[in-house]
Amino acid sequence: MPAQEESYALYPPRDDSRRRALGIELEGDRTGFGSEGGGLQCDSNGDDARWWQSDTGNTTAATGMQCATEGFRDTVLDLYAASKVFCIQLITFDGLFVVLFSVVTTSLYYVLGTSSSGGVSFGANISWTIVSFAVVSPMIMQIKQAFTRREQALDFISEAKALLVNILLANALWNWGDNGRRRLPLDHVQKTKELLEAVLQDTRALLLLPTLTRGRHRFTSHGRKLASSYVAPMNQLQLRIVRWIRQLHDQVEVMKACGMPANEASRINQYHWLLQARIEKLQNIKFYRTPQATRSFTRLFILVLPLFYGPYYVYIARGNEYQATNFAFCLALSVVTSLLMVGIFNVEKAMEDPFAGGGMDGVHVHEIFVLAHQMLDECYSEKPPLAELMDPAMVGNSNLSGGAHRTSLT
Repeated sequence: MPAQEESYALYPPRDDSRRRALGIELEGDRTGFGSEGGGLQCDSNGDDARWWQSDTGNTTAATGMQCATEGFRDTVLDLYAASKVFCIQLITFDGLFVVLFSVVTTSLYYVLGTSSSGGVSFGANISWTIVSFAVVSPMIMQIKQAFTRREQALDFISEAKALLVNILLANALWNWGDNGRRRLPLDHVQKTKELLEAVLQDTRALLLLPTLTRGRHRFTSHGRKLASSYVAPMNQLQLRIVRWIRQLHDQVEVMKACGMPANEASRINQYHWLLQARIEKLQNIKFYRTPQATRSFTRLFILVLPLFYGPYYVYIARGNEYQATNFAFCLALSVVTSLLMVGIFNVEKAMEDPFAGGGMDGVHVHEIFVLAHQMLDECYSEKPPLAELMDPAMVGNSNLSGGAHRTSLT
């Protein structure tokens, strides 16, 4: 290769398109250029080499600036989202009651200490060990249990979706003997799909029932009346699911009557059993909770906490000869402490029912079951084949014109 062409190949002109390409190439393989013994700097076109280095530096600086901008933006958005979640968890009636009770009790203790004779303050440095042991630790444990229940629910739903798809595929695709499927009724697959969709619909309705296992549903007349009004619909949904499962077994018997081997039929029936087991486990998660006594104790203790720890806040406000705060600070500390406990409790309460608890971390039942219906549609659809959609004359002409057209329609 002539020297001029070689130099052109190594250092092409600095037009915009080649510049961008060479800048990317240089940054992607710097060691290869360096292995030439610094030829970039020593060649007669050293100005191009210097331009490559400066352009790479500019690109790196621009990329760094873009990353910094995106990082700052994401940080601000994350802080905004966290603040919104914080407000959602705290702006509740429980939070309102706790704030009012904290303000009233702390103010009373402070006024009582101010008006006492002899300069004695009604304050004490009370230990928080009992709070961490009897309140915070149980709440953390319950959140962990509730989150575990949600993960189990997601696992069971995933397995149920897979079983639904495979049951439909078994009824739609499995063949035996000398094309034994041709003896099946024409609506066999469609009926199976309708049964599976009925199972999906009733399971979704069951999971979306209101939460009826709280303390008020057992110990108050209004709660008991509300819970009893849902007993009949709940039992009806459970029995209907069993009815659909039985009819799915009938579909297998139809295939057996048309010659399906018993071992293959038994495998499909096993799919039915596994599907029903997953649905039963989902119902157990729906209708049972973490210990009611622990939740009730935690709720009450959070409410009355300022009543017993008001003297501690007065102690903080009074201070001693070396340090002291003021009443506003101790009042804010009392409110914030109670609100934090209310927030943790609200997180746990929302996760108790992962399906209809209203929490942000619950199972997205609607979206999941819509996707399950779409998966069944993907496995089997009532749309006619392409040959039925085309004009009959065109189909006839294509069958007469050659093998290529026949292949495209079959």
